[in-house]
Amino acid sequence: SISDFQKLKEDSSVKTILLPVLANQQSNLYIDSCWFDSPVHPLNQTEKLNVRIKNLSDNNLENISVKSCRDFYKTHYSPDNATLFIAGDLYENKLLEMVEKLYGSYEPFKLENAVTIKTEPVQTKEKIKIITHNVNSDKILIGYKIPASFEENNVVFNKFNNLKEGYTIKDIPSLEIIGKILAGGQSSLFEKELINRQLASSYFYYIERKLYPGILYFYVDFNAGIKAEDWKEMVYSLIESKVSALFTEEEITRTVNSLLLYLYDSFSDISSFSSLLGEMFVASGKNPVYLIDYLTSIKNLKVEELK
Repeated sequence: SISDFQKLKEDSSVKTILLPVLANQQSNLYIDSCWFDSPVHPLNQTEKLNVRIKNLSDNNLENISVKSCRDFYKTHYSPDNATLFIAGDLYENKLLEMVEKLYGSYEPFKLENAVTIKTEPVQTKEKIKIITHNVNSDKILIGYKIPASFEENNVVFNKFNNLKEGYTIKDIPSLEIIGKILAGGQSSLFEKELINRQLASSYFYYIERKLYPGILYFYVDFNAGIKAEDWKEMVYSLIESKVSALFTEEEITRTVNSLLLYLYDSFSDISSFSSLLGEMFVASGKNPVYLIDYLTSIKNLKVEELK
């Protein structure tokens, strides 16, 4: 035991409530490593590639096969759908020669069983989906529709979505600041109202930065015994009303600096920078200066714009 209950003194004026701490289920399947049998690779010869897959879950993975993996690959992966990002001190001509040598033989092909995602019909009311599963704690995921990352791809939304015509690049940085104020760390509103009150064990927010309208997500993992149904209205109120009281110059400056520090930290190594640059490049419709515009918009954000 991590607690010594024998040392607790009886006091009728003090009410003690013991909360069990239960580990959440993990469900993560990933490729741990891969390697060839030999360090020598003969030209134009077939070689054996070994792959180690790890399953960080309490349950066994059933009905998986090499065929199902190949079918998944043929359904979702095609060279003409891929984008390559390289960051570093490299010469452009030599880099292009290297890319052509490594990937030039990959011919584009039509994906098998490709799924076309249709545009959702206009939303006129709140959508709620309750999923029952054998887990240790209740969880809630709330999403709000947001405009596209790139101005040219914005559309006119209906009144229920509370979005109007003419949104610009500044709206996504504003949503980033709002998300961080609400659920972006130990100084966030979720931390104070959910974690400190022992209602939840974890939370996060996520913004879809895409060419087309996306979703701003808020996720809360409640403590064991706490019912999401009983506290969802409180979470709604934090997101939709109470957060506005934190729109002050001091709070926004602190949050902006924290977000910029996180983004600038991505510049510290080539891998992180390539990942960030690639995400921004795709989200902007291949605009090479979108990342600069994005950082500038965050830095110059005003209280009035955020409200």
